[in-house]
Amino acid sequence: MLYQAQKIEVSFNFSRLLPTHDTTQVNYDNFRATFDQVGNTVVLAAEDYDVFAPENYPHWLKLQKRLEKIEGVESVLSPINAFTLKRNDSLKKLEVVRMNPELRKPDLASLRKQFYSLPFYRGLLYSEDKATPLMLVQVKRNALYVKRIVDLIEEIKAEVAGFEEASGVKMHASGLPYIRMANTKKVSREIFLFIGLSLSVTSL
Repeated sequence: MLYQAQKIEVSFNFSRLLPTHDTTQVNYDNFRATFDQVGNTVVLAAEDYDVFAPENYPHWLKLQKRLEKIEGVESVLSPINAFTLKRNDSLKKLEVVRMNPELRKPDLASLRKQFYSLPFYRGLLYSEDKATPLMLVQVKRNALYVKRIVDLIEEIKAEVAGFEEASGVKMHASGLPYIRMANTKKVSREIFLFIGLSLSVTSL
């Protein structure tokens, strides 16, 4: 029994909780089929922080660039590299472009004005009172349900801790990958604790 216990592994896939014909499950499956949603975004939020302030911008930029370099991270979106629409008169269409494509230190006052003029980012990249900016970290799909996801989330947490220390600002994290890994680690510890206790009891 002890030998077999050494082969126990934790699965990083999550079982379906509802029957396939349940209306909630059907609606969710239809939503995913339409919008290609896989729940792969970690959301970071900074308390009472103006990313466009000259003294704050470098800290936010450094965090974003370091997160982008983590293996398994597909992209990072925040107020400093958000997209906007640009009219192309020659082609008679609107084009999606980044407001700050090279992530250089731009005219921050101008960038702030442009960003907050786009109402569709309200509640997505900043709070209603504009006091809390958000950073969306998109995880690659092939990293979601493998062991690598645990280390990936830990690396994100380490970068966030570095940002907090450098800026003096508290940051909060959420999102399905973050919550799932917190639960997975907790369950994993409890499973091995249970196995250890079971072996102790059966050996008496």
